[in-house]
Amino acid sequence: MALIVTGAAAIIIATDLFSTGVRVGCLVVQVGMLVLTAGERRRVGSGWWDLMAGGVAISVVGAALAQAASTFGGIVAIAGAALVLVGVTLGFPPGE
Repeated sequence: MALIVTGAAAIIIATDLFSTGVRVGCLVVQVGMLVLTAGERRRVGSGWWDLMAGGVAISVVGAALAQAASTFGGIVAIAGAALVLVGVTLGFPPGE
């Protein structure tokens, strides 16, 4: 469930359809889900968690940059969201 929530938050951030408050809330949700799934990073084959963590970090940096330069910050945030989606897709348990 945590991966689905994280992926949905990444899509909301990438599409930029909602207000800044909603997008910041989605960043908070992503960080929370990252902390919640931190135990998974020690398992064999958990490279997906590193991708997700990197994507969340890039999304947060992109959001901060967007305050000064909206176009560049938005591009960085979209790249972070894409990386989160790749990590979530790889981490989703097979057969579910």
